Amino acid sequence: VWNEMFEQHQTPDAIKVFVGNKTDLSDR
Repeated sequence: VWNEMFEQHQTPDAIKVFVGNKTDLSDR
């Protein structure tokens, strides 16, 4: 159960970083 909660909590952060990096590259 803890592992599932951990993965669900981490996924949004990973997506934010991934999208943020793509946006940063597009700006440049």
